[in-house]
Amino acid sequence: MKTDKMQVMDDDTKVQMTDDDADKVQVIDDDTDLRDDLLWGAGAISRYIGRTERQTYYQLEKRQVPARKIGEIWVGSKTTLRAHLAGEQP
Repeated sequence: MKTDKMQVMDDDTKVQMTDDDADKVQVIDDDTDLRDDLLWGAGAISRYIGRTERQTYYQLEKRQVPARKIGEIWVGSKTTLRAHLAGEQP
């Protein structure tokens, strides 16, 4: 089970990582507000990546799209999705 951890490195830099991916770190600077970066629900994720909601659910369940469930709701990060779709490693 992955557990998110948010660490504040200094006044200007925040770092987000998971227990399973401790070597993969996503830096969120003050210009990117976490609230604006998150996509709540498969519908919001599907609109952001340009797929139908059905296609997105399939990709989420198959772990082809970097997102996780919080309760029953899929949550994704625009920053992480953008990097994933561009072929970059976050």
